[in-house]
Amino acid sequence: MNSYITEEDVRLVVGRYFKRENAILQTYSIQFASKNMLGFLCDYLSLRIWVMINGDELVMDCFVKCISKNAADMVKEMKLFDKECIFYTDIKEDIFVTGIKPWSPKLIAAFNESMVFENLITRGYRMHNKLQTLDEAHTKQALSTLARFHASTIIYEEKRSKELKRPYSINEDYAQDLRRAGYKMTNTWFQQCMLGALNAVTHHSKYAESKDIIDACVQRWPDLWKAALDLSDFSSKYRNVICHRDLWNNNLLFHYVEGVPDDCLLVDFQAARCHPPAGDIMMLLYCNLDPGLREGKLEEFLDHYHLELDSILQRFDVSVNSILTLEDLYRSAEEYRLWGLVTSACLIPQTWMDDEVTTEIFTDAKNFDEILSRDKAKFLSEMLLNDDNYKGKVLDRPVSADVELRRSGRAARDASFSAPASHVVAHQLHRVEIDKLQYRDETKAGDEAAPAPGDDGFTQTTDNIGEIKTLTDQIEPLHDDILPITVGHFPRVFHVQHGCSGEVRASSGKGERLPISIFRDTSNF
Repeated sequence: MNSYITEEDVRLVVGRYFKRENAILQTYSIQFASKNMLGFLCDYLSLRIWVMINGDELVMDCFVKCISKNAADMVKEMKLFDKECIFYTDIKEDIFVTGIKPWSPKLIAAFNESMVFENLITRGYRMHNKLQTLDEAHTKQALSTLARFHASTIIYEEKRSKELKRPYSINEDYAQDLRRAGYKMTNTWFQQCMLGALNAVTHHSKYAESKDIIDACVQRWPDLWKAALDLSDFSSKYRNVICHRDLWNNNLLFHYVEGVPDDCLLVDFQAARCHPPAGDIMMLLYCNLDPGLREGKLEEFLDHYHLELDSILQRFDVSVNSILTLEDLYRSAEEYRLWGLVTSACLIPQTWMDDEVTTEIFTDAKNFDEILSRDKAKFLSEMLLNDDNYKGKVLDRPVSADVELRRSGRAARDASFSAPASHVVAHQLHRVEIDKLQYRDETKAGDEAAPAPGDDGFTQTTDNIGEIKTLTDQIEPLHDDILPITVGHFPRVFHVQHGCSGEVRASSGKGERLPISIFRDTSNF
């Protein structure tokens, strides 16, 4: 263990923690924080230190994060550890706001290849079971923490803008330190994620025998993943904040009172970067939630985040509507679905495994390099063939396709599937197929003039019931007569009844009925 942290390091930790107090190191112990892997790029240790202060013996517990011996080359090549050190020692110090509840653990000391934090476990925080998706209570705690984290950037930028008498962005000072890291097309890890997911779709999914679909996916696959990466750049459309961008289960620690979560803290900021808050929100929801809960409660989750953000900003005389209106949050959340889709396709296949299996596979340096840097497709294929639970999560559970109801003829933008490999191919399929078939909401025909046949690429309504049925089949209804569609901002599941003259009658099962018509958009043929 001394190869991770030395006695000299421990003495420095004691001095930093107790500051001016006359603390004398007595002894210390260090061991791995768990028998299983807690993360892929670092090793995690528990450090217990006994000190004497004015004749009294005290015990302090710390958590040590070190560069993993297996992942050392990858971490150093991408400068991930350096990036996180700068985040904690410089960026976090800048955006720290007195009066905002903490959103991450306190850093005590940083060294060349290790960082020492307060130990959250001794304060009652723990990770959620990574093989169980988050429920509503956990999700709202995580969203509240994201609101605190994002608000810290906003408050700091507003303060600096007043001081400088001009608009200021933290990206001016830290753009190089908030770089893309692993999320870029030239990165080996990202390439392996992209190719591994494509191989899973072309060889193991229900689409594997559909040549037209597979050919379309293969052709468009890199463009789709590139489009997701572009979303993670600094935006000229929405307000940017520092985002976490690695919000999988083990980077969320929850505190509980009688089994109920009452707080959440974020760890691991190696992927942090500036972009709109919706990127973090959708990544959280796609990587950690059952799709039924995500889609059923999406508007409620966004409302919760916005209310939390508003509550914090009000205390510092900042108007949330001058930063991010609720309407803009809704709109950006829809746009950032693709980011959630692709990041979940990167993360879930390598995290949705039992801890013992993960430890057995990834603590072997050769396996680690082979899977993450050379041939992730082979690993995914073996897992998909031999583990039905893994296959069910990664590939086989299509749940919903979100087709935006239009009034203006804008192209359909998104389809979301629960399984991270198949939901990306679904997105591509729907960009190919659904872009050609547009929905028009006729329930509020008086609000806006619907596009007449021939306008905006629309040529004619269809009276072919077979064509309508083909569309509903393509977008994967939950049952033959259930079609997930979007009304307003978010999807709801409607029962579809085929009528005459191309009309589709849809009802939610709660007395809500929606007449819609189908038009063909020739601009994408």
